[in-house]
Amino acid sequence: ANARHRGGFNELLLKINNKLHSIVVLPFLILIIFGEAMFTLFFGENWSSAGIVFQILACRSLTECLFTPGFSIINIIQYQELNTIKRIFNILIIGFSFILGGVLNNFLISLGSLVLLEGILYLGINFYILKKIKLSKKLFFRSILDFSFLNILTVFLLVILKLFIASTFLLLTLLFVVFVLYYYYIVYKDDDLYVMLNDMILKLKKSLQSNEK
Repeated sequence: ANARHRGGFNELLLKINNKLHSIVVLPFLILIIFGEAMFTLFFGENWSSAGIVFQILACRSLTECLFTPGFSIINIIQYQELNTIKRIFNILIIGFSFILGGVLNNFLISLGSLVLLEGILYLGINFYILKKIKLSKKLFFRSILDFSFLNILTVFLLVILKLFIASTFLLLTLLFVVFVLYYYYIVYKDDDLYVMLNDMILKLKKSLQSNEK
């Protein structure tokens, strides 16, 4: 019974992980690659440094988001001490990162080292969780392979566009087009998302019709 329960639980984790990667990775990658350009376009050249900080923080948010499914099951598998370990290492990483940035007199190095070390920490904890629930790393990475390949191709296309298009406005317009096409493909391919989106549209239509009456 425990084996069946663990198998069903692992399957659910893989499914959630797959959907999470399909939905959130591309927007964050766009922010990471084009964050500075967006800040410059909307706020002016003086905001270029803020755009770089935004790009680094977007990396951190993406890391936290991707590892959320793994962290959410810590209590279920009764390894609550991992939360304490994570907090302790977070404090140490924050302290080290800001000391390093202070010594080198570079705030961006502080943020960059913080994101990098936290990413390594979160990856290590998630690998430990996979081991405890007896979920193969190969199977885990296979669950995100399709969308990882699609995201890599999309990002490669966006980087090429960035190299050859001088106009920031035109570049961001093309980004929006790519963004819409990508999610159209995701919704078309994923039956669950398609049904959920249809339900949302139907509810919205009914709500608008009732308001008109």
